[in-house]
Amino acid sequence: MPGKSSIETKCAKCENVFETEIIEHVDMFEDGDLAKSLKTGKVNRAICPRCKKVNYPERGIVINFEPESLIVV
Repeated sequence: MPGKSSIETKCAKCENVFETEIIEHVDMFEDGDLAKSLKTGKVNRAICPRCKKVNYPERGIVINFEPESLIVV
C-alpha cells in the first residue's frame, strides 16, 4: 500500500486553497499496479473543487524498486 498524506494546496487558476491526498512513497514490488499511473502523470493530481482545474502539487514521490533495493526520489 502506498504511503499517503493530506496536504493543503492552492489552485493555480482561482487561488482557492483546499486539502488533497497525495502519495509520498510507492513500493513497486507491492504496488506495481501504480506504474502506469506514475508514467502517465495521473498520480498526485489535485482537482480544485471550485473551478475544476487540475493542479499538480510540487511534491516528490519516493519510489522503491525491490528486490534490487533501488530507490528513486
